[in-house]
Amino acid sequence: MVAPSLNYFKSVRTSDLSAVVDTLINSQQQLETLGFAQAPRMNNTLATQCWVRLFNEYAATSLSGSNTTKKLKNIMFDYCSNISDDALDALANVRTIKSVCFQGNGGITGQGLKDFFIKLNKQNVQITKLKLADMTDEVDSETLLNIISTTEKLEALHLNDLHGITTDDIKAAIHSAKKLNTLVVKYCNRVDCEELKAFVNNTSRKFKFVKITKYDDDNMIYFDFDMDVDFDTFI
Repeated sequence: MVAPSLNYFKSVRTSDLSAVVDTLINSQQQLETLGFAQAPRMNNTLATQCWVRLFNEYAATSLSGSNTTKKLKNIMFDYCSNISDDALDALANVRTIKSVCFQGNGGITGQGLKDFFIKLNKQNVQITKLKLADMTDEVDSETLLNIISTTEKLEALHLNDLHGITTDDIKAAIHSAKKLNTLVVKYCNRVDCEELKAFVNNTSRKFKFVKITKYDDDNMIYFDFDMDVDFDTFI
């Protein structure tokens, strides 16, 4: 009997990161979507070793000629304080990644984020979906625009709770990301929602979906086009 194949795995509040990593490696499941949320605080060195072991496993299967038809495409890390720049460096060796979500990961630096996307770009890995959320200290204007400049095929961008970026930064990102057709901006308090909305409406770009919400606005400035996108699942 052929064992069932697992496409999606997300670990939430695991009490033993090392055990989860061992299980994933030993199961030899070729996931397409991998996520971790609220991973436990632990020794940074030990945590990095766990992440690097896991990412090295997926990096090996991402190489051309690998004996598998399924490849890891979607990565989600939500409030995992033990994700480090060194772990990101190992993740960048997975050459099949298409979408990335980083949310509330305080162990990552702005430079680590920039290096991650630069390394992907050098290996001709092109991200098409990107979510950055609740990482104000890590994602400022320069970091955002640096990342966008390395993601030439970016189609969907979600920015949430980033108070270091401005309306002009998002305008510049739209201009730089020529293939961008989906934009979500939520709770970025230096962004003028009305100005950004007018800019999007006046651009020649044909967006499929746009959602802009202003912090503490009960009416939630919102408009869309011809499709809906669930960035919470982000796959």
